[in-house]
Amino acid sequence: PKIDVRMVGSSKMVDGGALDASALMTNLDLRDDNSGVEIHLGSNAVMEDGKIYSQVNGRFVLESDSLSVNPVYQVRGDVDYTIGNVNFIGLVQIQKDVLDDFSVFGKEGVEVGGVMGAANVESEGNITVNGGVNGKGRGYIRALGAVRAKYFNEVSAICRGDVEVAKSIMNSTVKTKGKLVCPMGNLIGGSVVAL
Repeated sequence: PKIDVRMVGSSKMVDGGALDASALMTNLDLRDDNSGVEIHLGSNAVMEDGKIYSQVNGRFVLESDSLSVNPVYQVRGDVDYTIGNVNFIGLVQIQKDVLDDFSVFGKEGVEVGGVMGAANVESEGNITVNGGVNGKGRGYIRALGAVRAKYFNEVSAICRGDVEVAKSIMNSTVKTKGKLVCPMGNLIGGSVVAL
């Protein structure tokens, strides 16, 4: 069988509704007698009729004896082999870079602090890449919201909202139903369609 080494692991995600009690139990520190374990509800988690519900889409976090639901998945470094591909129901915030051949999906948005390589980044919200995108002919961006980046180089981008590229778009394919904004006006090679 083929093993995808980019599929490292996953968080327990919830979709604004009942949390799976069995998933909670697997995260408890199981002792011989844990009958005294009491879970306190933190942010975005409520109890109704003896069931725990999430008030937002996100992932549940069980720290000490407190259960909360976090709508943001934070990657404190690069998206690489230590993190793996990211697929999250809320907002994904990446402190550094998205390396070649990895994929990121953040349903409510994706924010990349560094650069994006020849990777796939998709969202039903906005995508922001504070550095640029070096797609190497394989990079792909798809957003239902807006896309913002410092530059595009050899990337395909499809977007329903506006596309704003601060410096230049080089040898890239950009399609948007919104406006294309490139303040420095450097469009070199490739194709651009803005409806």
